[in-house]
Amino acid sequence: MKNLNTNALENLKLDLENHVLIVTMNRPKALNAPNNQTLDELQMVFDYVSKENDIYGVIITGEGRGFVAGADIVQMQPYRSEQDRDCLV
Repeated sequence: MKNLNTNALENLKLDLENHVLIVTMNRPKALNAPNNQTLDELQMVFDYVSKENDIYGVIITGEGRGFVAGADIVQMQPYRSEQDRDCLV
């Protein structure tokens, strides 16, 4: 894919098939729970897709046995309850 640095993606795999981008969440040990890095990578991909006329649709799927298991609790452990609410909004 032109103009997208796919080497910067550690938690996502991308495949373009017939003008449909398949985005695979690739954190199977964490049941694909998104952390801040994953959310940043998703934002980068969707920014790219919004400017790319050759992509007609996007499918999001998960690697391994789970699609997405909610938030990454390990990343949230140091937060106080007020911060938890803010990061989930």
